[in-house]
Amino acid sequence: MHVLDLGCERGLTSIFQAKEYDVIVFATDLWISAAENYERIKAIELEER
Repeated sequence: MHVLDLGCERGLTSIFQAKEYDVIVFATDLWISAAENYERIKAIELEER
């Protein structure tokens, strides 16, 4: 399953969905940089989802 999270802010909901429901999440936010969110997601080893 794929999830689109528009306005994800710091990506916490996206991270939760990827971990708990084993879905692929596409997330973006206008005010938080994608690079910042990617570093957070990479740190918990979820970059494949």
